[in-house]
Amino acid sequence: MSRHVQSCVAVDRERGTQTSSFLLCVGASSFWLYAAARDDAMLRDLDVFLRDIWLECCGHMSSFHIAGERYTEPPQEETDALFGPPDRAMDVTLSRVLRPNLSFEHEYDFGSTTTLQLTVVSEREIPMRKREPVKLIARNEAPVWNCTVCQSPAAWICVECENEGPPFLCRAHARTHEHDDMLLPVVNSPRMGVCGYEG
Repeated sequence: MSRHVQSCVAVDRERGTQTSSFLLCVGASSFWLYAAARDDAMLRDLDVFLRDIWLECCGHMSSFHIAGERYTEPPQEETDALFGPPDRAMDVTLSRVLRPNLSFEHEYDFGSTTTLQLTVVSEREIPMRKREPVKLIARNEAPVWNCTVCQSPAAWICVECENEGPPFLCRAHARTHEHDDMLLPVVNSPRMGVCGYEG
């Protein structure tokens, strides 16, 4: 997919100005996506993109870990000697912190944390609109999870049952499930089944 995406963006003729951008691969377990980010975009723009497409549920804090530095949203305001220097804010341009072949992490929610692994595949000219700091290029097809009871495609995940075994349920078996108030929808996101995430 990495080779395919790079060849596609090279010949893309959609409306937009050729802009120096980073091609990013983002993944977590069975989920992955490729995104283009303008090199003059802010880390905050990338954070908003990841929240919008995969993560946002309750306005939790998030952070990037890049080359030994931690960038947090909202930023940490006070220094605590026990935990080292304060985190940096995400109001830094990607061109200052990213480079090709760099791998780094994004964390969302410091209680029930969802961690994403990111890699800068390349830096290249990609058609981007001015008001579009980050755009989706490609994404995995939604994995099919089977109902624990009947093996039909699952539509719901039971948060209460996660510690006891496979928590997936089809629509029919979800209607009679004992924890019907603890069901969340099966969605194409590594945040599936966590906190109040519904896609």
